[in-house]
Amino acid sequence: QLGALAFTALVAGNVGLIMLYRTGTSVWNALRQPNATFWVVVPVTLAVLAVVTRFELPAGWFGFTPPPAGPWLIALLLPLLVVVLLNAPPSRNR
Repeated sequence: QLGALAFTALVAGNVGLIMLYRTGTSVWNALRQPNATFWVVVPVTLAVLAVVTRFELPAGWFGFTPPPAGPWLIALLLPLLVVVLLNAPPSRNR
C-alpha cells in the first residue's frame, strides 16, 4: 500500500509541476491556455494512475496492494496543493 501511495504522490507531483512550468507564469494561467496535448495527457495519466493503484489486478502488475480511498486521495491531492502553494505570491510583511 505504501508503494502505491508513494507512486500516486510522485505522479501527481509531476503532473502539478508540468502544470506549473507549462507557461512560466502561474498555475491558473497554465490552466486557461489552450493546449490540446496537455488536456489529453493529464486525464489519461490520472486515469491510468487510478487503475494501476486502485484495482487489484493491475496493481499486482506493479507490485502494489490497493490502499484505502482516504489515504489515496491525500496522496493524490497533497502534491497538487504543494504546487499551488509554491506558486502563491510572496506575503508582504511591513
